[in-house]
Amino acid sequence: MDTLGCEESETPQGGPNGLDGASGQEETARVYQAVTRLPCKLRQAIVLHYLDQLSISEAADAAGVRQGTLKSRLNRGLEALRKVLDEQ
Repeated sequence: MDTLGCEESETPQGGPNGLDGASGQEETARVYQAVTRLPCKLRQAIVLHYLDQLSISEAADAAGVRQGTLKSRLNRGLEALRKVLDEQ
């Protein structure tokens, strides 16, 4: 399996474009920090689909998994991300 998004030192690239101003930048930084705390496979799915803006099919191919597996990881990753953000 590809390690994209699984390197410990890797910082997610890309991101939402709709946040402006200081509070938007702070929120973006908070979300990016939370993403880095996710387990490798969940982080990889989140980065490929939401930050790199790949389709489910493209993200699954990049991760070397089936589409259903990627969808499951996205679901679990979003749940984990909510928990991490609630802790902050």
